Amino acid sequence: MPLNDYWDTEPGQGGAYLEAGWHDVRTTDFRLASAHSGNKGVEFTVADKDGRRSKTSAFWFSDGSLPHLAKFAKACGMTREQAAMYEPTREDSHRMLLNKPLRVLVEKGSKGYHEVTDYEPRKGAQGSAVPVAPPLQPFVEPVPFDPEPTLAPDEDVF
Repeated sequence: MPLNDYWDTEPGQGGAYLEAGWHDVRTTDFRLASAHSGNKGVEFTVADKDGRRSKTSAFWFSDGSLPHLAKFAKACGMTREQAAMYEPTREDSHRMLLNKPLRVLVEKGSKGYHEVTDYEPRKGAQGSAVPVAPPLQPFVEPVPFDPEPTLAPDEDVF
């Protein structure tokens, strides 16, 4: 994308972002986020059919924020069974929400940027031919590796 493509465009008028209002979109990407406090979370990018996009606020991995992530996941068509497999701290879990249709409300935020402030299922999207991500395997804590295994007194070591 050469700078020449933007030479006559006024700042803030790039047109690649969703304007204020409700939009039918799909989730296109996610990014793991870290707050200055050390909290971890995830942000999703959504885009409409014309490629205009916006980002959600971060969903922090805390008890107070996870209900918002659950609402977003429901808007993306996630079922309770899929939610049982969704572990927010695992990066691969967020892939379950990619390429999902939903409706988002975009509003001008306190910093002047347009941001997603609400979300709901897209009408007609439930039960449609949208591919469902394969279920994740349940998370199992890894067993620590013991570099020096203990041998029984009668075992020979070659």
